[in-house]
Amino acid sequence: MKFNYSLVFQSLVDLFFPRTCLGCVSFLTPYEKGLCIGCQLQLSPTNFNLDANNPLAVKLREFIPIYAATALFYFQKGGAFTHMIHLLKYKGVKKSGAYLSHWLALSLKESPLFMDLTGILVVPLHPKKRRQRGYNQSELIAFEISSVLNKKVYPKALVRIKTPYLKLRLEKLKGGNPCKMPFVVLQIFKIKKDIFFL
Repeated sequence: MKFNYSLVFQSLVDLFFPRTCLGCVSFLTPYEKGLCIGCQLQLSPTNFNLDANNPLAVKLREFIPIYAATALFYFQKGGAFTHMIHLLKYKGVKKSGAYLSHWLALSLKESPLFMDLTGILVVPLHPKKRRQRGYNQSELIAFEISSVLNKKVYPKALVRIKTPYLKLRLEKLKGGNPCKMPFVVLQIFKIKKDIFFL
C-alpha cells in the first residue's frame, strides 16, 4: 500500500490551522475540501447545463435573447448553498465565491451548450458598493471560471446606463421602445460570431 504523504501533511496542517466547512462551519477531514460530506449531500444540482430548454432559459428568453442559461443548484432556504451565498454576498468571504465558481466552471466544461464560449463578461458594480465590499463579486466569479475554461475575461465590456439622457438615446436607437436593461455592451465587443458567458 502506497503511503500518502500529502494526506499526512494536510492532517498536520489541520491540527494547527483547522479548516472549516463553508456550509456548516464544522471541521473538515483531510479528505474534504470546501464542503463537508454532509453539506455536499444537501445540495440539489439542477443539471441545467445539459438542457438547452431548462426552466431558467425559457424564463429568461421572455425578456432577452439568449442562447443558453444555467444555474448550479436549486435554492433551498437555510441550506449549505444558502449559507455560502450569504458568506460571499454579505460577509465578503471570497473563498466561498471561488469554490462555487470553480464548481460552476466544471459544469460548464462538461456541457455541449457552452463549448463555443469565446469570453466571459463581468457585470459592473456601482462604485459605492465596490468601495463598501472592496471588490466586485462578478469579477471574482468571472476570473475563477476563466482559470478553468481558459477563456478571456472582459471586465469593461458592459457599461451601466447611468443617466436619463443615455437611456433616452438608447430608446431612440431602439425605435422608441423603452430601455429596461441597466447595462449595454460596448460597440467594440458586438461581434456576432462570439458567444459570451455573463
